[in-house]
Amino acid sequence: MKIFPHIAIAFFVATGFVLLLTPKTFWPSFYDLPYMGWAALVCALLIFAAPVKYKFPLAVILIISGAGDLGLYELYRYGFEYDKLVHFIVPLIATLVLSREFGMKKTILIMLAGAVAWELYEYLADALIKTHLFGIYRHQIFRDTMMDLIMNGSGVIMAICLKFLSKPRSSLSSGTYR
Repeated sequence: MKIFPHIAIAFFVATGFVLLLTPKTFWPSFYDLPYMGWAALVCALLIFAAPVKYKFPLAVILIISGAGDLGLYELYRYGFEYDKLVHFIVPLIATLVLSREFGMKKTILIMLAGAVAWELYEYLADALIKTHLFGIYRHQIFRDTMMDLIMNGSGVIMAICLKFLSKPRSSLSSGTYR
């Protein structure tokens, strides 16, 4: 587990430079090379700068999200919305990790605020820099946003269930569940 964040950093740095330095003709038409290249470099920086206890889960979250940008988000064309999987897994992992530090109640509020902030970011990124993040490339925007928020909430609920089920029975009956 200690090596994985280093591998993720190397992957994001290499991917970032390759995306920024190669001609657009090498890549699928849906690739936004400047956005994706800089995003990959930012991901590497985020993992590098994260406290040690957050490096592994952050690397997993960013790899899962980055895989979407590299093409898995396009699977919606074939009936599989990878985006919804990301909107489930990322809050699940983040809730499990953050609840150890902040407790479950604060973490739920953080996740709710994060989900709404992300949807707003998608909208503003599309409006201002034409990234095509919001909705399924601007199709069915309301449905996509609502399903994203539902999947975010489902990931948080699954994390709560997993945390609850992993508690020893004695702590549950004594009221020490946090």
